[in-house]
Amino acid sequence: MKILFVCSGNVGRSQIAESIFNKITNGKHHAESAGTDVTSGDNDDREGQLLKENQDAATVIEAMNEIGIDMSEKVRKQIKSGMIVDADKIVMMTRPKTVLEHIKAHPQVVFWDVADPYHESLEFTRRVRDRINSLVEDLINSFD
Repeated sequence: MKILFVCSGNVGRSQIAESIFNKITNGKHHAESAGTDVTSGDNDDREGQLLKENQDAATVIEAMNEIGIDMSEKVRKQIKSGMIVDADKIVMMTRPKTVLEHIKAHPQVVFWDVADPYHESLEFTRRVRDRINSLVEDLINSFD
């Protein structure tokens, strides 16, 4: 099973979900993550940026280190059509109105209502991490 986790900037929610999913499934299944707004088109292209290079990712990296997952070397990616085609399931953690229609219409798309830890405290980010962990476990249990 191949899962694509998507959020806005590919800094927090989708990176957390991908990392937790891949740790839990330990190679049995595979996840990747991407963002809908990593490449903004206004010379602010953040595709390929390491999370540790983004100060807004500091609390995400710290919260994940607490559960034994190092995300500092994770790279931000913009969602691309090939990712959608290759995915068995696409989990969107961004507002539906920000998602392109052809992605929303994909039969394997589901939306998770998960708060964005962007510019939030470590405690808030921990709660987001724990919510995502619970949702990822439920997802894995649904096909294992």
